[in-house]
Amino acid sequence: MALHGMNMLLLPMSNEYIEYRLYTEEYGIEGWRLKNYFTGPAFLAWFRMGNIHGWPPHPNSHELSLSPQWFRFQIDLMQRILKRCRELDIHVILPCFSGHVPKAFVDEFPQVHTFQSTIWFGFPEEYTETLFLDPTDPVYVELGQKYVSMQMELFSEHFEARHFSNQDSTHTTYPIFYWSDQYNELSPPTDDSTYLRNAALFHYQSMHFLPSHVTTDNVKVVWVMQGWLFVHMQSFWMQDGQRPIRAYLSGLAKGQLLLLDLIAEKQHIAKMTSDFFGHEYIWCFLHNFGGDVGMSGNLHNLLTKLNELNSHDQSDNDNGLLTGIGLAMEGTNQNVILYHALLSTVYVAPPLQLAKYRKWFVQSRYGRDIWQMAAHNISALWEQLISLMYDTSPNYWSVIKPVYVRHPTLQIVPDNIVSLATITDVEQLQSRHRQALLFQNKYKQKHIFFKFNGGFQPLWPDYPFRDLRAVYDQWMKWVQVCLESDSKAMALLSESPTLVYDLIDITRELLGYWFGELYVLYRELWTKHKHNAAPCTQCIAVSSSMLDILDDIDQLLSYCKYQRLDVWINEAINCVLEDNRTTNDEWVRFMEFNAKNLITRWGPNIIADYGSRQWHGLVGGYYKKRWQIFFDRMNTNATTRLSTIEINQKILAFESSWEQKQFISTNSWRKYDQHNNALSNILRVSKKYQSQFIKYFPSFS
Repeated sequence: MALHGMNMLLLPMSNEYIEYRLYTEEYGIEGWRLKNYFTGPAFLAWFRMGNIHGWPPHPNSHELSLSPQWFRFQIDLMQRILKRCRELDIHVILPCFSGHVPKAFVDEFPQVHTFQSTIWFGFPEEYTETLFLDPTDPVYVELGQKYVSMQMELFSEHFEARHFSNQDSTHTTYPIFYWSDQYNELSPPTDDSTYLRNAALFHYQSMHFLPSHVTTDNVKVVWVMQGWLFVHMQSFWMQDGQRPIRAYLSGLAKGQLLLLDLIAEKQHIAKMTSDFFGHEYIWCFLHNFGGDVGMSGNLHNLLTKLNELNSHDQSDNDNGLLTGIGLAMEGTNQNVILYHALLSTVYVAPPLQLAKYRKWFVQSRYGRDIWQMAAHNISALWEQLISLMYDTSPNYWSVIKPVYVRHPTLQIVPDNIVSLATITDVEQLQSRHRQALLFQNKYKQKHIFFKFNGGFQPLWPDYPFRDLRAVYDQWMKWVQVCLESDSKAMALLSESPTLVYDLIDITRELLGYWFGELYVLYRELWTKHKHNAAPCTQCIAVSSSMLDILDDIDQLLSYCKYQRLDVWINEAINCVLEDNRTTNDEWVRFMEFNAKNLITRWGPNIIADYGSRQWHGLVGGYYKKRWQIFFDRMNTNATTRLSTIEINQKILAFESSWEQKQFISTNSWRKYDQHNNALSNILRVSKKYQSQFIKYFPSFS
């Protein structure tokens, strides 16, 4: 992080331990009464923002959703990170009281004023409608300052060394940054301007605690808040000419609040609100919702925005309130070229040109030796990737998810998406689909395409599958170069984890798009044949090819350590182990459930597939199984076919069973360090699917 120029880091890990001690030690609430308050480890981000509580519940009715081992693990991790941040001179953003309280606290102190939040994303009431302490209640500031005091005691070495060590000198100490979001994706109880102003003011006061030997003259407390609430609930915050935002932020002076303009590449709220009405902010690049790994984004637009941010005269354009740039994506190990571009602005004077950046990125990603050996092939491949996959429509708010990670139905994509393989001419297409159009792409080649507006988690690229031919050609050449190299060069290539990762990533992406093309073809064939008595042989053939694609994707992903389900589950379980052992198998199973649930059903099947991942073990063991159930029922004849509701019930039953079943890693799973085999398998897959591409799209030959 430090080598990439990062100098500020969010560290929320101590929050739950401090809250537990706060309520049990300071307010006398028995620990077991907090059972329905904390979420499991996988969902703590949403607990900390007050969106949900108590999910998933531990199967033991007397256990919290966080184990004692988890608390110790988090505090130890926090201590080590704080020490390293001090050594690297990185600012940390610490947690503070966020406003929501357990029901046990209200039961114990019924005189306090509270309000209940709105239901969040359709979650059952038992896991949402969180209780919030009213900021105007005197207990609010008391509780918040007790929280901060306890945190300072817990990390006294850090606070003394970083913030309190220069009290007797003229040198200004580092500010203390606290993170909290009062109303993330939730509505305040009222839009009254006075109330909103006081809510922010008292919240700031709740974190403004200093030990008796420290004076406020030398220590500055800064509240760091996401600006996402102003994007997500614009109907509330933007009403009456942005009156609620203006009121909410008016109680704090400049320098007391630092806002994260969270998705500034799409909705630059600072620009819409006169720089948050006089408060400092950080321009953030979000790009990814849910953590999926689809290769998509718009590099040209990003570089343009970054050049504007780095070259403008701040005194003329934003009154000096823009204090930095940041990354806020919901997941890592994906689309590195975009995040690397943002971090590169730390070292490169603007403007950062696309061609120059592409060369610089590739050289730094693969190293000098590989660049010297195959500069032309690498450059040509990335040029095609950037001109297509990294030139997506501004309407796309997140990375493109492949069709196969969605719950199987015939309604995954809009009706105006049709298979190019079944269209013989433009007139026929336009007569069937009014939204279809004939367009010329950047290469001046005519293609049939369809208007599709992107969206929050888009499923379809904004270019036709045929346009991938240029990417496919360069990808094939690069794989051939790798495999036809002499033994010394082969060893060099095989030992490059970034090269192997990228080739697998591109292969996965191409096969994912191909699955989507076959899905549309299957839907059309099935619709034509659905009333026939005999099974549809064409549907059976296409669905077989689709399942085969998932097998090949799953196999290739086994060579990437951080694209494997077993690695994910084992790392989750390790958080509750002590000395490589645990005395309670319930915690092992519970941690595994957390890990699985986050990336599949996301809660009690409320936001299913929001956090989908394209990982080995998940593609073959979860997504493929769902599609297999779907095809087994859909490919029968009309008289024995199950209804859509019955098919859906069978898929849901499988999902629930898969979540509960304990995962067992076997030696038959491929080791992720066998890069030679990875390259051979990539070549096998590329040759295998070339014939399929040509079969459906002769121009692909």
